[in-house]
Amino acid sequence: MTELNESFTITGVDGSRKPFVTLGVLPLLVYLFFMLAAPLAILVVFSFWKADFFSVTRTFTLENYSRLATSPIFVSVLFKTLSSSLLASCIAVLIAYAMAYAIVFRLAVWGPRVLTLVMASLLSSYVVRLYALTTILGTNGILNKALIASGLVRAPLEFLLYGYPAIILTLIYVYLPIAILPIFASLQGIDRRLLEASRDLGCGPWRTFLRITLPLSARGLRTAFAFCFILAGSDYVAARLVGGMNGQMIGSIIADQFGGASNYPFGAALSVVLVAGFALVLSGCYIVERATAWMATRSFWRAFAGLRLSLPDIPLTETITFLGLVFLFAPLLTVMIFSFNNTPNPGIPFTGFTVHWYVDVVQDPGFHRALGTSLTIAAISVAGAMLLGLPAALALARRQFVLGHFTMLAIFAPISVPGVVIGASLLATFITLGVKLGVATTAAAHVMLVIPFIIQVIRARLEKIDPRVEEAARDLGSSPMRVLRTVTLPILATAVLAAGILAAAISLDELLVTNFTIGTNATVPVWISSQMRIGLTPALNAVAILMLVGSLGSIAIGASATRRNRSRRFAEEIGEIKA
Repeated sequence: MTELNESFTITGVDGSRKPFVTLGVLPLLVYLFFMLAAPLAILVVFSFWKADFFSVTRTFTLENYSRLATSPIFVSVLFKTLSSSLLASCIAVLIAYAMAYAIVFRLAVWGPRVLTLVMASLLSSYVVRLYALTTILGTNGILNKALIASGLVRAPLEFLLYGYPAIILTLIYVYLPIAILPIFASLQGIDRRLLEASRDLGCGPWRTFLRITLPLSARGLRTAFAFCFILAGSDYVAARLVGGMNGQMIGSIIADQFGGASNYPFGAALSVVLVAGFALVLSGCYIVERATAWMATRSFWRAFAGLRLSLPDIPLTETITFLGLVFLFAPLLTVMIFSFNNTPNPGIPFTGFTVHWYVDVVQDPGFHRALGTSLTIAAISVAGAMLLGLPAALALARRQFVLGHFTMLAIFAPISVPGVVIGASLLATFITLGVKLGVATTAAAHVMLVIPFIIQVIRARLEKIDPRVEEAARDLGSSPMRVLRTVTLPILATAVLAAGILAAAISLDELLVTNFTIGTNATVPVWISSQMRIGLTPALNAVAILMLVGSLGSIAIGASATRRNRSRRFAEEIGEIKA
């Protein structure tokens, strides 16, 4: 290994020698190349081919892009997709910023508890949250029936579930927890002494916020917006469930082209245009941000920032946080309550308590097959991601090499590229290579999707380990492998367990890419989404609750095991000190 690293070294201008790349990250980079970079390149190539009758003619043509440019329908759908995603992301980020600000600065001891609730909502199944919202907003949902019963309306309000307003509301609901986390991290890193100094110099709360807090948290704000915009713009499942005939998103059209339409080249062209649209909008947002920052330094705006605003003494961020939690958990609690409703209607009225919907689900052979497939894929995904991610995390935390920055970009690429584009590129690649779709192809895709989370969790734990512990073991004569086996890995055990459980939860919940790679099989999310397209039944309430309990239960088990391990190590250290 030393000889290999020596052969991959370069000499800098200061005479220092750094390895060009390390052995620990090579397998990961190779895997990402074949599972992400190469499929994306194949997808671009597909976009210049021509579709024949359920086949592809491999001759160069611009017909697909010409069709897109000259069709007002596709141009309109692309514009509505980008504008709806932009609006949903802006609203989600504004709400998320208020909630994160309250968690960090205003809620004191309640802040960590609210953050735990946000994490619980985030770790709840994606398809369960979609289903929960439809049970409230549907034409036969709780909200419409309550409005009719109160006499406010005579007929169900269809725009609540079908159309772009419903899509925007659903995207905000699904991606709000994701927006909170990076903003929370950026606010948490602000030195409180800067805020105290600002107040000591006579700045009011608003001026301190505009001149100190907001600029220092801008990076987290940008990250939250970028993630929300990319995920919302490529989410085709939500558009299919709540868009109806009046709400089309470009992601659902791409999925249709790779599905029943079997027009892979045109779907590939749509994918390329979607990514280009994302890049254009994000670049425009960055330009607006830089222009706003420049204008903030001008004398006019400095004078405006000095004004003291007289506003009512209302706990604004705390109120938004409370309403945000109600917004996140009301649908989930509704599904939980009505999973015990003794009526064939999945909503109101509540006619009596029963558990027979759970019995029906447990006895459903279709659910059994889907659950078995999900568990198999999750197990393979966690094992494969650990084999690739653990050595990479060790290399990134303990070694300096030239391609370190590039490696980090490559690691987070799977969660930066739209899911519908990843799924389409993998499907195009598997078709080109003649690979049969099924459990193996889906597990290979899930390995790529969960690797960023495994590496981030393990690397964060590694950076907290004092490197002198490992150096002391080497000074006492231990070989590098023995140090890894007897010192590093035991310390990392809890982080590895937590990363594995998190990866399993993500794999069990993944739907956007799985739809493209699963073939004729079905995972639990795929099975639920197909059942939802057929019609809502109380049995889906039971399935949703079982998935919710499974996801949160696995996370709770991992957290409990982590705490017990830490307590055991602390007790051992106390015993050694006493001895």
